[in-house]
Amino acid sequence: MRSIVTALITLAVLGVLILDGSGMFMAYQGAREVARTAAYQAALEYLSTDGNEAAAKQAAAAFVRSKGGEILEIEMKGSGGDNYFQVRVLMHAKTYVLNFIPVANRYTSQEATAFSHL
Repeated sequence: MRSIVTALITLAVLGVLILDGSGMFMAYQGAREVARTAAYQAALEYLSTDGNEAAAKQAAAAFVRSKGGEILEIEMKGSGGDNYFQVRVLMHAKTYVLNFIPVANRYTSQEATAFSHL
């Protein structure tokens, strides 16, 4: 009887860890895609507004917020004809247990950086 209970508890813990791990992976993939698209949106907005950097940053930030992320950094870099936007995004993972463990909850949010050349 004890071995059955131990096996059930082990399976439950493994199931929750697999779900939390997949949530973290999905947040990682989402952060990469959101950062890439936000940088592209910033570049498009910059070109369509004839060089309005503030409008480009605002468009990228609005896109990130609409996807449930948090924008950490957006800036225009480069010089001469090689200008690009760099966007850094933070996405929060949907986890069941890891958010409540003090040491593990530091690693549930995923961050990504993307560039888009003009």
